[in-house]
Amino acid sequence: MQNSGGIVNLDVARPQGREAGYLHPAVVVTAQRILDAAPTVIQVVPLTSTLRGFRTEVVIEPDPTNGLGQSSAAQCQHARAVSPARVVRTVGNIGPLALTQIRETIAVIIDLPRALGLLTSTFSRSSSALVITTFQPDHAPPVMRFAPNVGWIVGRGPPSGSGGFRPNPQIAYGKNR
Repeated sequence: MQNSGGIVNLDVARPQGREAGYLHPAVVVTAQRILDAAPTVIQVVPLTSTLRGFRTEVVIEPDPTNGLGQSSAAQCQHARAVSPARVVRTVGNIGPLALTQIRETIAVIIDLPRALGLLTSTFSRSSSALVITTFQPDHAPPVMRFAPNVGWIVGRGPPSGSGGFRPNPQIAYGKNR
């Protein structure tokens, strides 16, 4: 049985266009309650060792629990559904923080927060960072900031360059974990 956040090697066959193909690592992003029901299809995000700095990718650093041999980027823009039969083996697990970042990035890509009317997310650009601000009712807005050569950082407060952004030291993604 698979686990949410599991890093698996998939046999995804011959690729079309710019798809990941053949034997390829991926992160399982399907909710655990769905996985517990033994679905016939699971959702995965492919991993690549080519770090491009795309805003739609989440950098995952190697550690003993995830089984990665080098820094990898979860290509959220390439999320796809596959049969669990394509899983060749499980390598490790990325943990809940990186899994949450991947899921939130996918939600922003497909505009899910606005579609549900539950959250309002905005992208803003500065010369040094991409900032995603997510507003939730009755909560101070968490801010996810992507800084080049650092990765994703989550904090509270306005994403201003004048020190208004207050990183949460317990929640960081990418190289700053």
